[in-house]
Amino acid sequence: MNAKHLITLAGLAAVMAGLATWSSRKEIQKTEAASLGSKAFPSLQTQVNEITSIRIQSPAETATVTRVGGIWRVPGKWNYPADFGKIRDLLRKLADTKILQAVRTTPAERGELQLLTSADTGATNREQCATRIQLLDSQGSAISSLYLGKTRSRPGPESGMGGFPDSQFVMTEKGQASLIGDTFPEVTTRDKDWLDTDFLALTDIIDIHVAGKPTGEIHATRATPADDLKVQGTLPENKEVDATKLSSLGSALSFLKFDDLVDPKLPPEKTGLDKPVIYKATSKKGEKITLRIGKSPAGDTKRYASVSVAFEAPSLPAPSGSDTNQAALAQAREKENTQTAASTKLLNDKFSPWIYLLSPETAETITQGFHDILKDKPKPQDQKENVK
Repeated sequence: MNAKHLITLAGLAAVMAGLATWSSRKEIQKTEAASLGSKAFPSLQTQVNEITSIRIQSPAETATVTRVGGIWRVPGKWNYPADFGKIRDLLRKLADTKILQAVRTTPAERGELQLLTSADTGATNREQCATRIQLLDSQGSAISSLYLGKTRSRPGPESGMGGFPDSQFVMTEKGQASLIGDTFPEVTTRDKDWLDTDFLALTDIIDIHVAGKPTGEIHATRATPADDLKVQGTLPENKEVDATKLSSLGSALSFLKFDDLVDPKLPPEKTGLDKPVIYKATSKKGEKITLRIGKSPAGDTKRYASVSVAFEAPSLPAPSGSDTNQAALAQAREKENTQTAASTKLLNDKFSPWIYLLSPETAETITQGFHDILKDKPKPQDQKENVK
């Protein structure tokens, strides 16, 4: 082949390469233009009701929530009910998320964006790995799957304070990366973070009884929930009730949360629930909550606890007024009692089968004994005569 032919072929190759590059760039621009502003996960718009399982996986651990019989549960926590509100909000958020920008990346760049997967070389660096979300149907097939990567923060004000995350890099199973206009800090890979932690919320307590503490039993009552609790029994001569501690004991169930739960088949002697401190509270409507507080797990400060809920109809007030008014009052009270009895049964069915872990602070408040809520009386001040 002579030099003239070589020059001609080289020129043709250069032209073809230029055309290929131009075509590729046009295709990228076309793809990005089509993606910009579109839904990141369009299949969720029509298939969200088909999702029966959500699996969230990091290199360290995996959390799974599954819909069983219409109820979302956490298999890794003995099928305890999951936080439906959190699941619903996550699915809505995914369905509404839009693409801000399509991103072309190399494996090295994916590491910087924290989008490495188990298939990538160098994925042993966990800080560069993505969190994988799989939305599965009843057959275990993926309706949608994606990898969550690094968040991007909006620049902070001129004062020098840092910005806050307002977008996040994601990637499909096929490796197409995008920047989306949302972030997902609520997505965690710990099973306990998906539990329904709604527990007890009793605000109209009128009677409290704490027993099983070496520092003595407590019995405190009040006529109405608006009154202050009064400790029953005789106080030591030099002591008085610490109003703050007694108040905390009375409001302990107004917004009670549990920290975690354990295998409900653990034997009572292992949890200390065979010899518990027992906290009983009765509401004005007749709800009776019994908390049994056991010991702490080995190497932990939390406390084992169990719950039972019952109903005892409160006594009717003394008759007053006409027979018609009395009949109407009795009918209204009977209706309220029926509703309260039904709601307490639901609570007992929900809570009584389980063994919970309470934070040490919560457990300490609930397990106060008689002498724990007392304090020394203030000493009388020296009397001084005013001499004029």
